[in-house]
Amino acid sequence: MTDWVIVLVNVAVLGALLVLLRRTRAAQTKSPSLAAVALPSAVVVVDRELRVIESRAAADGLDAAEILRTLPDDAAATLRQTAQAAADSRTLQTVRFTLQDRWYAAEVTPIANDPGRAAIWLRDVTEEKRASLAADSVSRRNEAILRSAMDGFFVVSADGRFVEVNDAFCRMLGYSSAELLQMRLRDVEVPSTSQTAASRLRTGHHHVPTGHRHKAGHVLQLETSVILLPDEGRRVMVGFARDATERLRSEQSLMRANERFAALVARMPLGYVAFRSDWAVQEWNAAATSIFGHVAAAAIGRDVRELLTAPTDRGALEEIHARLTNGEAGGFALLRNLRADGSDIRCEWFFTLIRGAPGESDIIAAMVRDVSERERLEEALRRSQKLESLGILAGGVAHDFNNFLVTILCNTSLLNERVAADGEAARYVQRISNASRRASDLTRQMLTFAGGARIDARPTALNELIREVVEYAAATLRPNVKIVTELADPLPAIDADAGQLHQVVINLLNNAAEAIGDRPGRVRFVTAMRSLSGREIAAEFTGFDVSAGEFVELRVTDDGCGMTAETAARIFDPFFTTKFTGRGLGLAMILGIVRAHRGCVRVASQPGKGTTFFVLLPATRRVAIAPTAAPAAAPANLAGAPAPARIPGGATVLVIDDEPDIRDVVSELLTSRGAQVLQAADGAGGVALFRERGNEIDVVLLDLTMPGMSGQEVLSRLREIRPDVRVVLSSGYSEHEAVQRFSRDEIAGFVQKPFGAAALVQGVGAAIRPGRRLQPRQTQAVAGDGE
Repeated sequence: MTDWVIVLVNVAVLGALLVLLRRTRAAQTKSPSLAAVALPSAVVVVDRELRVIESRAAADGLDAAEILRTLPDDAAATLRQTAQAAADSRTLQTVRFTLQDRWYAAEVTPIANDPGRAAIWLRDVTEEKRASLAADSVSRRNEAILRSAMDGFFVVSADGRFVEVNDAFCRMLGYSSAELLQMRLRDVEVPSTSQTAASRLRTGHHHVPTGHRHKAGHVLQLETSVILLPDEGRRVMVGFARDATERLRSEQSLMRANERFAALVARMPLGYVAFRSDWAVQEWNAAATSIFGHVAAAAIGRDVRELLTAPTDRGALEEIHARLTNGEAGGFALLRNLRADGSDIRCEWFFTLIRGAPGESDIIAAMVRDVSERERLEEALRRSQKLESLGILAGGVAHDFNNFLVTILCNTSLLNERVAADGEAARYVQRISNASRRASDLTRQMLTFAGGARIDARPTALNELIREVVEYAAATLRPNVKIVTELADPLPAIDADAGQLHQVVINLLNNAAEAIGDRPGRVRFVTAMRSLSGREIAAEFTGFDVSAGEFVELRVTDDGCGMTAETAARIFDPFFTTKFTGRGLGLAMILGIVRAHRGCVRVASQPGKGTTFFVLLPATRRVAIAPTAAPAAAPANLAGAPAPARIPGGATVLVIDDEPDIRDVVSELLTSRGAQVLQAADGAGGVALFRERGNEIDVVLLDLTMPGMSGQEVLSRLREIRPDVRVVLSSGYSEHEAVQRFSRDEIAGFVQKPFGAAALVQGVGAAIRPGRRLQPRQTQAVAGDGE
């Protein structure tokens, strides 16, 4: 039974009692003659002094004479006066009195033709009195309840006038009771929002929403419960009214909040999944469909564990479920989940428990975020940072090794000049030289990985370069390996160093052939044109700072043994290898070359299904230059002059290098070639010596990387002293990286460490300005070492 049904029943009972009360009051005002219809059954005839003349008991044993004899004096006096009044006035008189906790009613009538006597009809009205008292008590109590009720109470007559109102109803409408009792119901109703009283009387509606206008002018929303009751042949409307304005406003606010929440859940990027304590999915939003691939109709009712959670992570979900149901406020879990297509994703789940009403199941609501891509990008960033750190380390190690190798190679050159060409010592010297050059190749690969290799970028036709490599490799690969090419035509050129790109293609081919092994297999070279946005590049090639644009793509695919995900994640790490031989720098060098060309590279592989390398290089509109065979490595020479056997004219060379072994061997070697040498152990010493003897110095051999004053700062100071100073830079890094911080006219040459005697003499000799008149000078000096 609802609250309003109970209210309606109370209205009916209280209304009926009120009508009965008014009827009782009306009956009490009727004439005595009408009350005489009910005669007492005991009678006694008395004279004026209330002496009993004749008496007759009632059928129920009530003896009127006995009652008169036991009356108290005050009651007897009252009854005597009543009897005398009846005899004198010759009219019916009534009186009531109590005797021994009982109530009696006496009706006194004069006796015709006997003026001094009267008949007293006596009736025991105790039960009637008690009933009347009880009714009066109930009536007063109900009237007090109605008056003090928080809900408004009103009674409206058939013509729509208020005949009863309580204080609460008056407070609701802002009127006094006197004001309302002069008004009709229609005076306070708002017709557009409620039914009229007449309409209710016709239809008999018992529970209706109504709009009422307050005395101040604003409209109240009331909930009214009414009942029609008969009253003396007419019908009255008895009603209760409750001010629902605030509740309705709260309900509307709640409804709007629910609508906003529903819209938020429907449109937010986070997945929303709600399931009962028995794991059945109850609610599902569009983002959940996007994340997991299930539409709402297919997901609702399914077990969330079987639908979404990988078997390995169901225990974690059940643990969260147990903690929530045991009273924890919320929970978080990073779970491996299943999509509708069977693929795995990683998702963050944020849980909260919503307690159900009695008899209803609790609901666990969860916000879900797919973090698979974020984790992939974070891992790619970690790998990129690791490779960057390794690159810095590799570059630093290569730089230091190059310094050692300069000492070895130059000393080897000097030693080779002092031993017989056919002697046993010459063989030892040659072995040292060969080992040094192999070590030099290793440092060059390390620098390539670090991005420090020189790039001679020219418009290059990738298809022609691939054909050249395939033609060359066909004669050297094992016969079980077949090469297939699918080269797009036409294909734009790329700005690339053909020699380095040649290394990339060769290394990818060798890697594919080794993956195939001894069984028959194929290596496929595919080229294509691709136009990619920044977002597409970031999604496909993570960890590369490459702008959107037009690209030439090279794909090298083999059907070899493939790799696990763990191996593929480390494939570009320097010194990582899965082979029994090799240093693990081949693919690391590819990464360095591709980065240096502002490109991208990635690998896709599955064990037993083969591997594909994807290389992306920016396209150019320039016309490609026909590829040529990479020339043999030669010492860099910015001046372009041939390498002399001796330093021309006995020129003076200032050697500025922080490595004493390099200073010593370079000085000895240049001296042996006819130069006069000055030494400085650091940049400050070199600047001081040049300021003192600058007019004597023809060439400065300057190490680019030194502690304290850098090579760039030293060069700036030297040019302040003498703007036409001829400077040859020396560095373990590539010429491209070393000289890019200087303008072309600031430097006269570059020699890359590790260099031998020929490269050193060529670089220094080519930098000497022809026809320079030499000044008198000392043979040798050293500055900055211990000064």
